[in-house]
Amino acid sequence: EILRKYKTKFKSLLTPEALARIRNEETKEPPLTGSALELFILENKLVPEDQFFAAKSALFNVPYVDLRSLHIPQEVLSLIPKEIARTYQIICFKKQDKELFIALANPANYKAQEAATFLVQGIAQKVHYALTSLTAFEETFKQYDELPQEIEKVLAIAQDRGLLLPKEDH
Repeated sequence: EILRKYKTKFKSLLTPEALARIRNEETKEPPLTGSALELFILENKLVPEDQFFAAKSALFNVPYVDLRSLHIPQEVLSLIPKEIARTYQIICFKKQDKELFIALANPANYKAQEAATFLVQGIAQKVHYALTSLTAFEETFKQYDELPQEIEKVLAIAQDRGLLLPKEDH
């Protein structure tokens, strides 16, 4: 299935040995298809991950973004709650005026796009989607764990500068 679907995009990326391994997996019971076959290709490094996702972005006509090369402000990242980001593998990576840019690890996951569109109602007039690699998603997702630490730092600085009243002991 994946070879038929992606044949023209991936043919130049796959070695004859990689093609043979994929064909072998497709003949097993149950055969690997769709997302499972994509994971097989990636986990066995049959195609470099960035090249795989760049080809997939061309197939789906969605731009590719390497989130690892971007600085994502915490206020932009937090527009998509952590649980939703994990479940749907989506990351909000840019806000420009009334437009949001959201990276998806799977552009065929229309439920992810529906969830993102629902979440940003009232925040954005337009949402742009891009594809990112699984590794880039996982590395960027770790920034969610940094949110509470960043908030604590900001609060401490604000209190040091006299912008906040000291905590009262009860």
